[in-house]
Amino acid sequence: MTPCDICASEKDERAIQYAAVRQSITVKSDWGDAYGDSISHTIAVCSDCIATHSDKDMTELLITIAEGN
Repeated sequence: MTPCDICASEKDERAIQYAAVRQSITVKSDWGDAYGDSISHTIAVCSDCIATHSDKDMTELLITIAEGN
């Protein structure tokens, strides 16, 4: 059983899909150098959550969860 990162219910592995959310981070130093990196978060989402949320709502949820990690 795998927990859904949105509703926290335990689901069979077959009912879970994984979404990869990539965040880009840029750090700029006082002397003008900028360093960029990206972080990828993998989020487990159950089929019930996918069915009950619109694409826009799902995108916002995934971004919120990734920012919380």
